[in-house]
Amino acid sequence: MTLIEKTHNDRFVARMEQFMTQWRFYRDQLNRLPVIGSIPVNGGL
Repeated sequence: MTLIEKTHNDRFVARMEQFMTQWRFYRDQLNRLPVIGSIPVNGGL
């Protein structure tokens, strides 16, 4: 989708809703995962 719409504008959202109706669910699931590099190593030392 990013190749068609370069930004997450209204057209991007409309296309996501058209082609992947549960995209918000998937986005929320992905956003719950930790980001690599943000997990403290050795207790944050």
